[in-house]
Amino acid sequence: MKVNMRKTSDNTLRLECVANEKEVGHVLDMASWAFAEANGVQPQPGKTVGQCCQEQLGIKNLDSLVEKDAVELLPPFALDEKEIIPAWPPKPIIDGALKRGDSFRFVINVTTKPEYELTSYDPITIDVPPFRFDDSVVEAQLNQMVQGFPQFETADPKPLEMGDNCLIALKCFEDGEELKNLTTESRSYKLGVGYMPPSFDEGLLGMQPGDEKEFTFKAPGVDAEGKPTENDVQAQVRIIEIQKPVAPEPNDEWVSMNFPMYSSLQALKDDMTLTMSMQARREYDQQVEGMAIAEAAKRFTGKISDEMYERTREAIIQNLQQEVAQQGMSWEQFMQQNGGEQQMGMMLMLQTREMLVQGFTLDAIYRHEKLKIGDNDLLKACNTMNPGADPRQTLARFKDGGRMFALRETAQRMKAAQWLVSTGTINPLGDPTAAVVSPTAQEVADALKESDISLH
Repeated sequence: MKVNMRKTSDNTLRLECVANEKEVGHVLDMASWAFAEANGVQPQPGKTVGQCCQEQLGIKNLDSLVEKDAVELLPPFALDEKEIIPAWPPKPIIDGALKRGDSFRFVINVTTKPEYELTSYDPITIDVPPFRFDDSVVEAQLNQMVQGFPQFETADPKPLEMGDNCLIALKCFEDGEELKNLTTESRSYKLGVGYMPPSFDEGLLGMQPGDEKEFTFKAPGVDAEGKPTENDVQAQVRIIEIQKPVAPEPNDEWVSMNFPMYSSLQALKDDMTLTMSMQARREYDQQVEGMAIAEAAKRFTGKISDEMYERTREAIIQNLQQEVAQQGMSWEQFMQQNGGEQQMGMMLMLQTREMLVQGFTLDAIYRHEKLKIGDNDLLKACNTMNPGADPRQTLARFKDGGRMFALRETAQRMKAAQWLVSTGTINPLGDPTAAVVSPTAQEVADALKESDISLH
């Protein structure tokens, strides 16, 4: 992307940008896939997202439908080109249509992130609770795992009801052809939990041990065009016995049967202890880091603009509304559960100020101490922002979306927070000898040996 930049005021830049044909196609594709995913469109091998939307939704010109969203995706690429971190996301100013195969001109006025200073950069001193890890959580987790691998005993005969367990013999046919993956001479089955379609469970209702029955149920499928369908499946069922689940006793034999990668029950417990203690230690370190940041933020000086407060508050509310919607709750219900609109407003105001002050405090430390980030810091930031995912894939998505400036900001602030803790005085409260020692460096290294992400 070609970007012409000039300064218009102390904290404002004007970026005159030209996206080339490839970049235009890229943002149109990004917006198209986002639209398709939101509307339940299924991707098909060898077909573009436009073809899929036309076949499944009847949309003939997807580009025109997502053009506005695609334009909104362009400014981050311009910011990345000049390595600018904005105070808030800028809106593009356009004059013309975004068309695949053509270049596209747009302008953004960027308010740059302000710089603040602290009253002191001396190491902080904080009192923290000592780290403890309670081994009882391992036993509790093991007991929960045992419940998920029940054994079955024969129960008294009775007509089957929803929620009952039984042992069945089953053959299924579709268009006269036997479905081998569903055929079994003996399989434990529980009605009403979704293992099979509801119409199959309905066919079993009232059957007792020794009963045999043939019936047809509806099974989900996909037609030649990739559209969801319901197919008729013929079932031949015999009820062998009614069963009741019994939690097994965890022992070496149970581990061998359900977790063959472990040599014994003790080996499973040892691995669970290491994994859970590492997780507890990470959470504890995050707590200590948060306390260190809060202490350093007391040294923040300067005035944050009203516009910065309002923009940040809007972003917090937008993210919160998305999370609430994903939970199937209305925004009004959420506000009511949190004390009403006035109480929510106060909470959001305090959260906004805390977020801004702590963020600017870390920026000041990073700048004053002349800290630097490298590739490993970016990967660690990816891991923090999207735990459980491959950080390299997360990094690729940031690059693909033109949002490396946001990732760099996160990595820089993480680096400053690490500096705070490493240079500060951290005093454990209470009896330090009561604290359980966290996993050793060698244990952590062994646990992470499958990963090539170095830690420092």
